[in-house]
Amino acid sequence: MKSLPLVVPAAGRGTRALPYTMEHPKALLEVDGKTLLGQVLDLGESIGVERAFIIVGFQADEIRKRFGTRYRSMSLTYVEQTEQLGLVHAISQLEKHLSEDFMMMLCDEIYFDTRHHEVMPHFRSINPDVLCCVMNGTVEEIQKNYSVEFEGQRITKLIEKPTTEQITNPFMGTGTVLFHPSVFEYIERTPVNPKRNQKELADLLNVMIQAGRNISLFDIGGSYVNVNYADDYERLTHKVEEHAAR
Repeated sequence: MKSLPLVVPAAGRGTRALPYTMEHPKALLEVDGKTLLGQVLDLGESIGVERAFIIVGFQADEIRKRFGTRYRSMSLTYVEQTEQLGLVHAISQLEKHLSEDFMMMLCDEIYFDTRHHEVMPHFRSINPDVLCCVMNGTVEEIQKNYSVEFEGQRITKLIEKPTTEQITNPFMGTGTVLFHPSVFEYIERTPVNPKRNQKELADLLNVMIQAGRNISLFDIGGSYVNVNYADDYERLTHKVEEHAAR
């Protein structure tokens, strides 16, 4: 069975992770001798991905030079996001390149002991418009990401950075999301989030839910570190060392 193409947004500098991103974009931060982007591509290859689209912006040439047009068994295509206007805008840049289902993984999320190898077969078996991968998280972790409300496997609402009162279950959203290309139809309809002055993924998916599209969830288990801030990068370094010592 042919694998889905992988999309990896890697356009931002990562200013919140300064001083580690003083000279290089966040995608090129290294942990245990391997860049964050390289670790995400390794995960993609391990689940059978043959093609990857990397969305680049800040220091795009440095990323291209580092990775070239092939990474191990994967072909790499670079898509330029000339203005860093957030994740939804980054996804919109793919419309000219993709007319098929695709899988997205963020370049700053590093996973441990997850069931990523089950994600594509599950997506194909239920055929939703979007499949959001979730895992158990603490209240503090969920508040830094997004929460989901659901009935069965179908998500009824997503909340970006929820308050304690808005969290109704232990599931925390991740940046591993699978899309039917119908997602492109809803980007223009998505309002700009006034808090960040850009379109947010949770808002895009809520627009699709309100339009009656099937947004489902899949528990991938395990854990991850989302490298937003300098202390996240330090925490990831320690976690990689602990994981290697098992």
